[in-house]
Amino acid sequence: MALTLGVVALSVLSSCKKDGADAPEGLKLNQTIAVKNPTAGGSALTLTSSTGTVELNTSGVYTVKNYFVDQGIYTHPDSVYHRPNGIYYFRFSDNDNIPGATSTTAPAPANRWDLSFGGTANAYLGKHSSVTLKAKDVAFASVTLSDWSTATTITPSGTSFGHDGFLSPGTPATYSDPTPLTITGWFNYYFDNHEVLPITNRTILISDNLDRVYAIEFTSVYQNSVAIDGASGFPDNYSYLHFRYKYLGTL
Repeated sequence: MALTLGVVALSVLSSCKKDGADAPEGLKLNQTIAVKNPTAGGSALTLTSSTGTVELNTSGVYTVKNYFVDQGIYTHPDSVYHRPNGIYYFRFSDNDNIPGATSTTAPAPANRWDLSFGGTANAYLGKHSSVTLKAKDVAFASVTLSDWSTATTITPSGTSFGHDGFLSPGTPATYSDPTPLTITGWFNYYFDNHEVLPITNRTILISDNLDRVYAIEFTSVYQNSVAIDGASGFPDNYSYLHFRYKYLGTL
């Protein structure tokens, strides 16, 4: 992947595997898409139609911060708690947000996406039909392509994959998983603070339409990664998604 600062427009006129093979970065026939290519160790780039940013470190890890799509739905203070801010769509080969056709409907077919984020606090994952989604309890720093074969396959239905378990009132605010033998989501809900807590070492794996595998670790749904209570006493400074990802290889 080229690491040139700025936005590069790619136009593909050849056919390729699945969506047409030999086309760079998985673009479809005759499809033109802007790709965010942050420089390794350089400045963050602003996501398309989003206040969020994406940056790349010198180890090949991309970090997305404050991924918030202003869709005229979510405002502060919000009288309807746990309200989703429409749906976000992200494509990993583009390192970018793919704007939806509307706040609740997917982009046009030509603008293929990988993961969607909807439901409570936009913390629930959906996937494009061309994508395979898996999860494994392995540290993000040590995950490799070989983990794909032993990871748990996830088939999101609606907004099913997000919440995993509950940390009941009085439980220490740890990131431990109350149901470590099952994988039903990437976060626990902490009742004392009504807060979303990512599960430590729960890594999401995704294979896109060209069988490229990425590892993803979610870290927060709150602005600047700090949950701040609103008038209700519950955090209301969501849905600002934070996650990091890296390319592992091709199946």
